[in-house]
Amino acid sequence: MPLLHARDRLARHPHRVGAAFFLAVLVAVLLTRRGQEATPIYQAARFASYQGNDLFLALGNGTLLLLAFKDATRAWIGFVARVMLTQLALVHLLKFATGPWFRRPSHSPGGFPSGHAAAAFALAFLLSERFPRGAVVWYFLAGAISWSRVEVGDHFAYQVIGGMILGVTTALLLFDLSWRRRKTG
Repeated sequence: MPLLHARDRLARHPHRVGAAFFLAVLVAVLLTRRGQEATPIYQAARFASYQGNDLFLALGNGTLLLLAFKDATRAWIGFVARVMLTQLALVHLLKFATGPWFRRPSHSPGGFPSGHAAAAFALAFLLSERFPRGAVVWYFLAGAISWSRVEVGDHFAYQVIGGMILGVTTALLLFDLSWRRRKTG
């Protein structure tokens, strides 16, 4: 019975889980050093960084949009599109603006912020709104993707942290504006 009560509390406050995972990933990212390519941890990070990221974004966004279309909730379709496109635009604007100064570990421009981390955390927020009981899974996957970007050497820790903050903040602000508009409109 206590497990059921915990799940109900989680369903009412899914983003508390997100905050916990955000802090855990923050610590993990700050402690991560570029891994050695032969280790299983590096190989797992490589999968999370590339194929895992693609799967999470495709399946997560696809599920949200398919269910919204099936339920005929056009407002949710627009909301998902606004969040994901806004965070994408902000990531590329910031990468363009800071490119020469905030380079990647490979010294190529455009490292800040991490687009993978921004998209993963924005999607985790959206999935947690639609499926609050899965919040632990959504934020865990977003955290694994974010950590992997440092582990495989594609980003520095501050770039990933910036992406995490950008993704969650974009989703949270657009969600708040959307609900205020509904209540006043």
